[in-house]
Amino acid sequence: MYKRLLLTAAVLFALICASSAECKEFKAKVIGITDGDTIKVLKDGVQYKIRLRGIDCPEKSQPFGKQAKLFTSELVFNKDVSVIESGQDRYGRTVADIILADHTSLSQDLVRAGYAWWYRQYAPKDRNLAYAEVDAKLDGIGIWSSRYTQAPWEYRHQRTVGKSKQHNDFSQISQLNLGHLTQ
Repeated sequence: MYKRLLLTAAVLFALICASSAECKEFKAKVIGITDGDTIKVLKDGVQYKIRLRGIDCPEKSQPFGKQAKLFTSELVFNKDVSVIESGQDRYGRTVADIILADHTSLSQDLVRAGYAWWYRQYAPKDRNLAYAEVDAKLDGIGIWSSRYTQAPWEYRHQRTVGKSKQHNDFSQISQLNLGHLTQ
């Protein structure tokens, strides 16, 4: 009886592990490109917003932002890809590696072409992305062709601080004006 119970538990454990492994990797069709590092895929009638793992492309309003989106679109739009999930980001997007039909990584292709930074904060041990970035820097292509490139995380931070400062300035002006009217 004990052996049968142990065997049943082992089989159930194996089934649970197998089903969770299936959830981590799946095939899907790319149906949309939000920007260089964010795409939409369709699997079994369900849309998933995918944020590419380990990279950060320039924002659309930054130099090379539009080129990064176009590059991503040329590689994956309307194509079947493998999605290897690694979690979710704070916006609820699935963070994943996208593997193309030729078995290359979309993230690595973007970095190697000079359209993305290796996002060390989120993929500190990814040697493939590190080497791809070194290659792009040495070749001086894309974002590495200019001395004045700004990493997207710095650009976003600067915009956030700027908006916050503008909001505070406006609040102070409004308070001054209201104070003047009440006197």
